[in-house]
Amino acid sequence: MIATRNLSSRNLLNKKEAPPSTIKESSESSQTIDDQDSDKVQKQEIVRVTQQLLDAISCKDYESYSRLCDPSMTCFEPEALGNLIEGMDFHKFYFDNNSGTRGPKIHTTLLNPNVHLMGDEGACIAYIRLTQFIDKNGDARSRQAQETRVWHKRNGRGWVCVHVHRTGAPSSVTTADCHF
Repeated sequence: MIATRNLSSRNLLNKKEAPPSTIKESSESSQTIDDQDSDKVQKQEIVRVTQQLLDAISCKDYESYSRLCDPSMTCFEPEALGNLIEGMDFHKFYFDNNSGTRGPKIHTTLLNPNVHLMGDEGACIAYIRLTQFIDKNGDARSRQAQETRVWHKRNGRGWVCVHVHRTGAPSSVTTADCHF
């Protein structure tokens, strides 16, 4: 579940309580509400594309994953051992080498997303990534990581991830961890 705040109703209440001299004209007021609605829609879009990317990782779908990422995406990840990685080859290695004929049942939940819009073409999202899976003994397990992703809106491609920073457990659930 994703919790969001409706900022537009809070701003309307504040305007009613303000002294008459500070109340905006209706055209300005509705413009503010329209801007807030537009921001809310953009933030929801960032959460949606982030969930799509996480689903592609869980399903080991490199084609979908690569469509959502810039070819020169950079990252700091536990698997990179503190090094800044650029490009998709690093990521492709895990897609190619962590997939058996039958993949493990993996469920990824995006918790507490916080989206910052950076103009019309940029956004940053920080969230908790909770990954549930079945280990090699048949026991349900969970792993948690903290992630931040930077998205850039490109003409013709839509939103693409240009940077990711992850702390916590490695994202890939290896075949040694899972029951097939």
